[in-house]
Amino acid sequence: MTLELHIGRQNVGIMLVPDAEYPGMWRVGRRVDWRVPMTLSPMMSLPYAKAAAIKLARPKGLGKGGVAYWRAPQTAKSGRQRANAARR
Repeated sequence: MTLELHIGRQNVGIMLVPDAEYPGMWRVGRRVDWRVPMTLSPMMSLPYAKAAAIKLARPKGLGKGGVAYWRAPQTAKSGRQRANAARR
């Protein structure tokens, strides 16, 4: 499960990505542009990764004084998933 960093109401474009090989280890990812692949940090534990991501966002002037929180990204539903949800 990937987590996105939000400060205030703004998504700052920094994500926490679980490491594929080592369970319980995370990487901080930052996407500058949608055309460029995400750059990932070295592995670290979840508390260190959260602190590093917030420190990465704050010097950029993102969310001065805003509350930082984490949220799983929303995935777009396909037509079939929307139809199934409407039937319920």
